[in-house]
Amino acid sequence: MKCIVVHRTLKETFISVVENDRLVEVFIEPVDNQSIVGNVYAGVVENVLPGMQAAFVDIGLEKNAYLYIEDIVSKAVLSEVREKDTKLNIQDYIKQGQPLMVQIKKAPVDKKGARVTLDITLPGRYLVVMPHNEYIGISKRITNPEERERLRRLAEEMLHDGRGIVIRTVAENIEEEKLRKDYDKLNDVWEEIQAGYQKNKGQKSLIRGDVDFATRVFRDVIKQDVDRITVMHKETFHVLKDYIERFIPEARGKIFYMEPGTFHEFDVLEMLRKALKRKAWLDNGGYLIIDKTEALTVIDVNTGKYTGKKDLEETAYNTNLLAAKEVARQIRLRNMGGIIVVDFIDMKKEEHRFNLVKLLEEETAKDSMKVQVMGITKLGLVELTRKKAKRSLSSLLEKTCPICQGKGKVLAEENILRLIAYRAIEVASTLASSTIYIRMSPSVYEYLMHHEPDYFDLLEKQYDKKIVIQKDKTLAYDEFYVDGEK
Repeated sequence: MKCIVVHRTLKETFISVVENDRLVEVFIEPVDNQSIVGNVYAGVVENVLPGMQAAFVDIGLEKNAYLYIEDIVSKAVLSEVREKDTKLNIQDYIKQGQPLMVQIKKAPVDKKGARVTLDITLPGRYLVVMPHNEYIGISKRITNPEERERLRRLAEEMLHDGRGIVIRTVAENIEEEKLRKDYDKLNDVWEEIQAGYQKNKGQKSLIRGDVDFATRVFRDVIKQDVDRITVMHKETFHVLKDYIERFIPEARGKIFYMEPGTFHEFDVLEMLRKALKRKAWLDNGGYLIIDKTEALTVIDVNTGKYTGKKDLEETAYNTNLLAAKEVARQIRLRNMGGIIVVDFIDMKKEEHRFNLVKLLEEETAKDSMKVQVMGITKLGLVELTRKKAKRSLSSLLEKTCPICQGKGKVLAEENILRLIAYRAIEVASTLASSTIYIRMSPSVYEYLMHHEPDYFDLLEKQYDKKIVIQKDKTLAYDEFYVDGEK
């Protein structure tokens, strides 16, 4: 059974994907810091850097955006340049003071501005339209030759004016009418963008923002194989319900609104705590040890308490099969990116080694990000690569430990406050008491007082409860107490 849980707290929207009572994927976005990736802006070239083959573009944000040469020319031109082994000169394409329409490709990070592109892409439920790129692409996950040919013919019929199209995985076996409607809607969006740009040409301003976070996740990640969608925020519920009515009508009976305070129904918080631990247990008593370094992520497979019933080969094989499934889940859940090396338990039989790699490929195919399994070495090492598209779960929720000076990690104060808020909502929703008492460690208390003094104000207003916050020196750094009684 596959369930989606959408929860919005005082500070962020939190979307969890639960499969067979196991958390497999998490999406988090702060309410007051929504992603700008996908937004389209009118901008002006501030200066051109021939030595870097890049330019700075002022789009009205705090920092100028970066525009690289490969984000200016089309894929066809880039391909031709590579074939002829020639070089491009950015000064042949843009000049200082030139007005441009650009789209955010990568969000600003630290002191670096956003990365932008001239190759605008407009994602829909089933299709992605590229107004400036004459190209037809079909998701590699659609493997049926007849279906690929059907979709290609349809794309050729729909395209005009030098536009391109990418057909997404969820378009497989979808009727032509729905695909055409999606395409027509995206064309309408493009017309609106062009009109907006003409009005703002030469200025530095937002022309069109992407859809809200929850809708974006459903559009880009969630497929039709969902059994239940639970939303614990009324406004978000109505937005998603409207989206499902228009794009996934077969799922209209699967979305439900649930009052806040029942988040524990899926025990997602406990699953999230486990997802941040170094050790992940297997069902047979074996376990994984997961270590992240600057260069790669290493996962070590151990038999642990499992001793098997026959011989060492069977014990290793059975543990490795369980580990392959758990490795695929942990990669999605923790949002690992880049190079991943898994040290499976040594096996002698070639058949066992083949089956292990095949299972790992099948399990990682469920991932919305592209995962490539490189094969297994004689020592039982399997190398994988996974596309980096967003921050890892650890980087979102943890910080370097001030106690061990970076040798380990703990939850950041703001995320301990998040857990406290979840618990406070449960208490406020279920207890009749007019006062909620919260005790927390000195470190978290000092953080609250200095950085988030009004953190619980909205909760007080929403539930008409008085919240009393106390510093408790007896509590460990990440411990807290929330109840309707002292």
